[in-house]
Formats: sequence, C-alpha cells, structure tokens
Amino acid sequence: MASKLIAHLKNRVLNDPSLSVLEHQWGFDEQLTSKALQNISSLYPHYSRHDASHSRQILVNIERILGQDRISNLTATDTWLILEAAYWHDMGMIVTDEEYKKVSQSEDFKLFVEEVKEDIHHPLFELCKCFNITKGSWKFDEVFPHNTVTKFRELFAEWFRKIHATRSYDTVLSPWEKCGLSSPRTELIPHRLFRILGSICEMHGAPFTKLIDEQKGLAYREVGIGTDDCHPRFVASLLRLGDLLDIDDNRFCPVMCRLSGSDRPYLSKIHESKHRSIRHFRLDPSQIEVTCVCVGNNFEQQIDTYLETANWFNWLEEEVKNQMTNWTKISPSKEFGLLPTIGEIKISFDNKNFFLPFDSRPEFGISSKKATEILQSIYKDQFSCIRELLQNSVDSTLIELSRTRKLDYSDNLRQVYEKASEFEIELTLEEIQDTNSQDNEYDYFSLKIRDKGCGISINDFKHMLKVGDSTNNKSKRSLIQKMNPKHRPSGNFGIGFQSIFLLTDKVTIESHCKRTNENTRVTMYDPLCEKSGLCTFEKLTNESEFSTSLEATLKLNKAQYKNIKEIKGGYFSKQGNEFDPILEPPSKLDKLKILDKVSEFAQLAPIPIKATYCLDENKAWQTIQYSSELVINEWSYLSHNELDFCYRINFEGKESYKNGNLFFYKGQPVSAPPFGPEEYLTGFHSFSIELNILSGNVADWLTAERDRFRDNKAGALDTLILKSLENFIESSDEKNEFLSFELYEVLTRKESRPLKKLYDNYLKGKWFEIKKFRSVHQINDSYPKEYFILDSFVWIKGSPTLGGLPSGFQELLKKKNYSIVAFLGNGSNLEKSFLRAKLHNEVVTEGNGFNYDSNHQSNVVLFTITKDKSKSITPNYLAHIFLRYTHIANTRPLIPYTDDMEAFAAISIEANEIKKLNLRETLNYLGVSKKVIISPFIFRNATHLAEKASYEKYRINELCSVLCERELITIPRDDAIKLYEEFADYITKEIEKSEQDYLAEWQELTS
Repeated sequence: MASKLIAHLKNRVLNDPSLSVLEHQWGFDEQLTSKALQNISSLYPHYSRHDASHSRQILVNIERILGQDRISNLTATDTWLILEAAYWHDMGMIVTDEEYKKVSQSEDFKLFVEEVKEDIHHPLFELCKCFNITKGSWKFDEVFPHNTVTKFRELFAEWFRKIHATRSYDTVLSPWEKCGLSSPRTELIPHRLFRILGSICEMHGAPFTKLIDEQKGLAYREVGIGTDDCHPRFVASLLRLGDLLDIDDNRFCPVMCRLSGSDRPYLSKIHESKHRSIRHFRLDPSQIEVTCVCVGNNFEQQIDTYLETANWFNWLEEEVKNQMTNWTKISPSKEFGLLPTIGEIKISFDNKNFFLPFDSRPEFGISSKKATEILQSIYKDQFSCIRELLQNSVDSTLIELSRTRKLDYSDNLRQVYEKASEFEIELTLEEIQDTNSQDNEYDYFSLKIRDKGCGISINDFKHMLKVGDSTNNKSKRSLIQKMNPKHRPSGNFGIGFQSIFLLTDKVTIESHCKRTNENTRVTMYDPLCEKSGLCTFEKLTNESEFSTSLEATLKLNKAQYKNIKEIKGGYFSKQGNEFDPILEPPSKLDKLKILDKVSEFAQLAPIPIKATYCLDENKAWQTIQYSSELVINEWSYLSHNELDFCYRINFEGKESYKNGNLFFYKGQPVSAPPFGPEEYLTGFHSFSIELNILSGNVADWLTAERDRFRDNKAGALDTLILKSLENFIESSDEKNEFLSFELYEVLTRKESRPLKKLYDNYLKGKWFEIKKFRSVHQINDSYPKEYFILDSFVWIKGSPTLGGLPSGFQELLKKKNYSIVAFLGNGSNLEKSFLRAKLHNEVVTEGNGFNYDSNHQSNVVLFTITKDKSKSITPNYLAHIFLRYTHIANTRPLIPYTDDMEAFAAISIEANEIKKLNLRETLNYLGVSKKVIISPFIFRNATHLAEKASYEKYRINELCSVLCERELITIPRDDAIKLYEEFADYITKEIEKSEQDYLAEWQELTS
C-alpha cells in the first residue's frame, strides 16, 4: 500500500482545503479502477499481474526511489497525478465487446493477421493461416473449439497489448464511454489535468525521446489545483521507473497460470521464469541492485530466461541513464536530488556449469556478405534482373492505379491494361564505352527504367535496404491488402532487386513518392564490392513526369559469351532482315538477350512497356512498342478455391507467341514442377492450354528464383487445368467428335488423375467409330484402306504405357504395310508424338523404312511404315515443314535427311549435334530422321517494318563457314557452298510438286 504518498496527499489537503477535490477524486478512482483492473485477466490470463496489486507495487517503488524527504517536497497535484497514473496506465488493456467487433473488421487488424501468416515460427501461425483476408472469414477443421478460442484470445491480446498505452489515454478522458467506468468528472478539476493524466499514462509505453520532446512530449511545468504547480514530465518518468521495477518473484498469479493452462505461450513461461529468478533486490534513493538465478525445465528455457532477464535490465539501465542525462529537464527542483544509480546486476544459471560466451543467444547464422552471395547465386540467368526491375515498375504502377481509384475492383487484366495507357513503362538501353576501364574484358551498357507508379518513400527505401524485410513495410502492405488480388504486386522490391548486382556495382534511383510527397535520389552499391552495400540519400527539388527512374551501368563479361547454348525469346522476331542467330557472333546474341527478357516480360504484362535501344556502332536508335497478349479476348477468367486464374486454348494453325511456355504467374512465364502437369500437357496435338495464375502468395507458388512452380503445387495446377478444360467444354459450341478426339488421350492417359472423371462426364463414347473420325479430319480414300491411328487406338487397344508401343502392334506390322496417322497441328509436336512412343527406335530400326506425307487442308501427317527400308518425305511434307511448322522470324527450318536426299549427304548433320548452334529448336525431327540438313532459306517476318513475311536464301557462304569451323560437316567449304546452292534448288523444285495451295504460298513467300 502506498501509505507515504497517500498520507502526503492528505497532509497537503489539511494545510490547504482547496486541494480537497484531489483527495475526493482519488478516493473514488482508487476503488473504481481497482475493480475495473480485475477484468484485464479475462484477455490476458497468460500475462503477469496487471491488476491493482501491480498499481500498488508501482507506487511502493516510487516511494522507495524518492524516499520520505523528497516525497514531502511533492506538490499535491503531482502526488495526485502519481497515484492516479499508477492505476490508470494499464486501463487500455480492458477491451469491450464493441471494440472486439470493431477491431475484427479493421484493415489494420487483418494486415496484422496476414503478417502472422507469413511467419511460420510465430506461435499463432496455425491459427492465422486459417484466415482469408479477401472474404474476412476463418475456416477451421476442429470439432472441439477450446484450442481455437484460446488462440483467438492470445491473438487479440497481442494486438491490444501493442496499443494499450494509447488506449489508456482515451480511457482516462472518457472512462464511461470506453469501458463503462463511472469515474466522476466535474468542473472542480479542470479537464486539462485529466488530459495531462492521460498523456502521462500514454508515455509509459513511448520512446524516451518523445517524453522530453518540447513539441510532442510532456510539459516540464503546468498549473495545478489552487496555487499548486505540477510537473507532468517528472511524474511520467517516475511511472516508467516504477513500472519497470515491478520485477519481484510474485508478479505471476498461480491461479491465472492455472487458468491459462500448460499450453500457454512459451514467452509467457519465460517471463514467469524471469520473475521467479529474482534472488536479491535492493531499491532505495541511492542504489538499485538485483541478483537473478535463472531456472527452467531445460537448458534452452534457462538460456531464454537469461536473455529475457538481461534485456529487461538493459532496458532499465537505459531508462535510468536517459533520465539522469536529462534530469535538469525533468526534476521539479534541486531539492529532489538525483535518481538512484544502477549498482551490481548479476544474472547466472541455476546449473553452475552453464554459461554464455557472449551476451546474445548462441545460435547458428550466416554473415550478411555470404547471404548476399547466396541470394545472387539463386538466379541462374544473369539477365533475370531485367525481369525483376520491370516487375517492380509494374507493381508500383498497379499500386498507384489502385490508390488513385483508376481501377475498379472487378477489372480484369485486359481492362487494367487499357486503363494504364497513360502509365507506360519506358526502358532505355545503350551500349557505351566505359572510360574508367583499362582493359577489354567487358561490354558496357547504360540501362534506364522509368515508371509513373506510386514512387518509393524514405520508409520504403528503409525496408528495401534489408533483403526480405518488405513484408514489414506496414504502410505499403496496407495499400496492397485493399487491392483486388488479381491486381496486387507479385514482388516486394526485396530479394529480386538484389539480382541487379549480378550485372552492376551501382544503382541510382530517383523517385517522387506521391503518397508522402518526398523527392529523393538514392545510390546503392553492391554489398559484395568495395563499398560494401553503401547507400547515399539526397533530397531533390525538381519533380519529373516519372515517379521513379532507375539507372545503372551494366557490365557483361565477354568470356561468358562462348557459353551460350541456345537462343530463345520473342526479341529476335523484332530484328530486321540482316539477322541470323546461327551466324551472329556470340557477343551480339548475348547483348540482344537483354531485350529478349523485355520481350518475354511484356507478353503478358498488365502495364504497357516501350523499349528504346541502341546496340550498334552507328548509334542507330530503335524503338519497340510492346503490346500485351492480355488485350486479346481469348482469355477466360475463372476462380477456384478463392484463387483467381485465366486460361486460353490455342487450336491447330494458330501461332502462339510464347515459344513453348504453358504456365504463367501473373503474366510471367514459369516452369511446371517436375512430374507435374506438363507431363501430360505436352501430349496435346492440335491445341495447347496456357494457364495464368492471377492471385495467391508468390512465395507459396514459386521458388526463390521465381522461374518455376514449387513442387508441391503440381496437384493444384492439375486441378486448375481440369477446371479450365471443364469450363471450355461446357461453354464451347464445338462439342463434336473433333474436340472429343483431341481431348481423349489427355483425359485418359492416367487413370488416377481427376481428368478421367471429366472424360467420363463429357466425352465417353462420342468418337469411337472410324467413319466419324474420317469425316471430321477429311481423310479421303486415297489413303491406304487399312491404317492404324496412333493417338487414339494405340492407347485404346494396347496397354497405355507412356514409354513404348502397345502389345500386338509389332505383330500387326509384320503382316503387311500399315499407315499411322498422326495429328501434328502446326507440326511442333512431331518429336513429342513419335519419339515419346519410341516409334523410331522400336519400328524403323527393325528393318522398316518410312514415308512422311501431309494433307494440307487438315494439317494431318501420314506416316507410312515400309518394308523396303526406304526413307522418304513427300513434296507435301517438305512444304509442310516450311509453311506450317516455322512461324518464328529469323529461323532456318531443320529438314529431315532421307534416302531421296542422298546427293546432299555431305551437308547433313547428326541431329544430336545441332545443340552446338544457336537454334531455338533442336529435337523436333529426331523421330523422323537421325540426321538433318539446315535450311539454306531463312524465314523473315518483318511486319513491324511494314514489309511482308518471306523466305530468302541467305548468307550461304557464311553458313558453310560456320558449319565447317564447328566440324559439323567435314567437306571443304567451297564444296559445301556448291552443295547448299544445289540443295536450295532441290527444295524449290520439290515444293513445286506439292498441292496447289502449298505451291502458291511458297511462291508468295519467295517472290
């Protein structure tokens, strides 16, 4: 009981009756608040005592700090403030039913739950992972809810504890409205003093710097009651010390511990152990001494108790140091002397053999330098940084469009793209000469990326500088959580941004943050280079039309050029008619791969992108205005299990922009998990499915390098593909035998897959008659009367084993010649259809030959196995290779070498040697022939230059030089040139023998 302070207040009142209102108010509040504080344990049974016993102990501690002489110097108003503050400072921990409901629906609380969901080590992770922020609802599997109720209590306790000091201020000012406490408020005590009392309570949880801040903190001196003065800063300082010093070993109530149970949070148990460890405690006006002996159920618990105790006393020591340093700004007068000093603080273990070699938790870790090395090594492709930087610009723009309400919540990505027309992202790339370089080891490029997004604030930069800390950026996360999941950023300006240091030592960012009106230039240096991650900040006065501009000098090591194995991507279709990836030097190809990344990114980007570049000695600048595939109305949008996605089906004859990519996450191409959906997607023949995941957490779906789905997502992708096919079949007007035939092998390949159910529901029994099959695919009577349909009846009549041909097939072939009809669409699935079934190895190598023919109208390839061992392709099929298979600009088709090309054997190449060249496709013809001849004609598609697509005989002399130099052909170069000229004539003459439609197309493209 704080008898000395209460007695002093009574004594002051006896000497000055005008102060009696303070004694009366205190008399009411002591009883009322004591009863109210009993309710704190309902939400915080796992906490130490925060009832009236805690308040009384704080007052006892203050009496010990001051001593009787200094207590006698307190004014009545200061004494009243001390007494009241000790009882009111934790009133913010009382939570009413109305406040529970209000907080449950607040965006801040939902964001707090999302933060817990992202920390798998958080004790409340299992609870919060059941929360769906989009619907604001929870989903549980538990039948008996006791554990769930307990965890919810802990969740709300953690939320309200963080803001209880501020809430105490509100409760002091409006006790009845906030918690039903009928503390009297009359004009006898100015409301100003209650406001001061509320601020004193609020300051017990604030940083010390705020306490003494002349603008935001507490006043040094105020008018009190009557002729009294009061000293709010002094009272708040005493409250902070008295609160910190309530450390004795009876702080935890055994009854409350029993109520919270043995499963109460681990940290609660550590705090209890901390208090139980007190063995010696001295507190008087001259000195503070404490001795602790840490105990626990195990050594790990003792270590955590030791560290928690050390943290507590470090906090106490810091508080005493701060108050002593600023004592002249705190103490009412010299009569109050100084605070007690911190004497000996001893912390030890119960077991004398235990020790800590340093004042921190002993644990494994990784140096920041090594962590940076690991992060940068995650990216297998050095140009991944281009994708990451563009993704940051897209994310920033999406946030700005949402923040300024330019987007409707229901907008699909096509609508987003259309509304973002004025928010185009600009990329500039120029090859430069580095004047600081003394050698010729590198090529240098100036890169600039500019966007009109939300900009980067100083607070955003703070989180960017710490890799992986973006999730703690609460202000930005609050904006993102209000966005439609389809519109939310897929990155966080964190780990991905580090990838830029694969190509540069320094990055400069100029940003105008529209949220905070901050204009800043920040220069960041590579953590692994000389300046060790130094960052410089500079205020800017001029605003740009762009919100953020990033500049860097990229440095490409020429020694790495020779390691180029394969060229992929859409940029090369933008090159002019002087480009051939086989003949270009590796250095040029590597440079162009930078823009290749831009093309790949822009294909499904929801924000328009423009690239301006100069990569030649003539300083000829070119511009590419990319158009997103999202503007095409072929995407169907679906939602399944609260996940948004879209799909589209590409049918036979339609060129796909994606060069083989089937899966995307928010528009960016990613690979499927091993043994995942791609295993059967690649079996499609006349169509393919593209799947674009639009929502979901990127960390849940993708691996760290963000180019592949996580292994555990294979089943989820299966389900989404099933839903896509089901939606297509239900909504399609093409429910016919063609659709049935094309889907059959996909839907029935694996009995264990859910696709089998889809087949049974929609397609079973619709196409088994050969007559229907013939009529749909226009296979006429000119074909052999007896034939075998590989993609249908091989799988139906035989055993559907993925690795080989069905039983009985070999015996069938021995009796007579049979034809095999394979549907290749645009031809790109030749290798997948035949090589996978081991057709070539299991049939042709046993003494059979083959003939390939093509039906122009339906893109059907007829593969006939012949007994005479001859191998040939028809003029129709040769035309098919040039007119149906090749759709990518600057591509030389690979022509299967057969017996009728014997005159050109010297320029044929082993198919498995093609990988030595810079070709997009290398295996497509292995199922036809083990040798190929590279076409003397190259396909041009220069529509962006307002020129028609064409084939041209191109740089044959140089082509032969390359093939000879790389030992792909062994005859002299001049002989090779002569043969290639003859082979070009052979191709033209053969195609002239093809069907009229083929011939007309060929003449159009070569004229």
